[in-house]
Amino acid sequence: MNKSKKRRRLQEEFDYLHRKVEQMEQERDNKGNRGWTSKGLLTKHKKLKLKIKDELAKLKLHQM
Repeated sequence: MNKSKKRRRLQEEFDYLHRKVEQMEQERDNKGNRGWTSKGLLTKHKKLKLKIKDELAKLKLHQM
């Protein structure tokens, strides 16, 4: 897989996780669902999002 395809795939995955995290935070605030299960899922998604963000930054750095 070449770098542009990998970068595009990572960007799409990052965008999906960004939308999902925002949705989960909004549901958590609006519905008052402050349980450990929802917090665990939210934390997991945030960590995945951060990992992908770091990979994208690495790809951009290597392209320069």
